[in-house]
Amino acid sequence: MKVFFEFTLPEEESDYKDAIEGFKWKLVCGALDDELRRIVKYGGDEKLSLCAQMWRDKLHELIQEYNLNLWD
Repeated sequence: MKVFFEFTLPEEESDYKDAIEGFKWKLVCGALDDELRRIVKYGGDEKLSLCAQMWRDKLHELIQEYNLNLWD
């Protein structure tokens, strides 16, 4: 199966950039998740670890809410 997207530039430049840069958002979210996991696992400070876990849980909730998959 092949999929083609067509944009009229410059009018749809923002939509075009969203489409081609989506993978970068996935990389950013993955890096954030990794950093939060590192803080939770090795942070040492209990309050910081709890805060990092709270934000990691929220990130996972939003990923699921938007029916995305960060880990494929």
